[in-house]
Amino acid sequence: MIKELPNWKYDYFISQLHRTAYKKHESFIINSLLHDVRLIDLKPSTQHYVKRNDDSGQYALLDLYYPQINFAIEIDEPHHNEVQDSKRQAEVEKKISADFRRIVIKEGNILQQVEALKAALLAKADQIKSASQWKEWEEPKNVDIHELKGMFKHALFVKIKGDIHPEHLMG
Repeated sequence: MIKELPNWKYDYFISQLHRTAYKKHESFIINSLLHDVRLIDLKPSTQHYVKRNDDSGQYALLDLYYPQINFAIEIDEPHHNEVQDSKRQAEVEKKISADFRRIVIKEGNILQQVEALKAALLAKADQIKSASQWKEWEEPKNVDIHELKGMFKHALFVKIKGDIHPEHLMG
């Protein structure tokens, strides 16, 4: 029996896929992961921001990150530089101590690499669940605009995604 995909989760998946629209290999692989019903309860974060070095202000954008299981995925497209990628990975691993996996396009066997990745994701999720450390991915709560203003009174701007209804702005 196929589990139903709630609208809020569908909308989230679409927004995550949109971030990979111009990266053909990354888009193909992430689509494969998001369409696997066995992985539907894992919250994906594409182009996930990780600060690299406290002094320089440099950052890395992970191709895909699953925060519930602390699992990072990089898709090495043909133009990637292995030396730079290794250095970047070492810095990111120091920051977030994640399980770090790569799909290497030049190696071929993409479907086999993706299936091995799926198996690793499922195993890690099972491990977290069996240790009673699992955090369900829940529908985002509605935020009151006035409460938001109070929380961010010193911010220059706040980016809000999703549906904004006029009745939520009045008051």
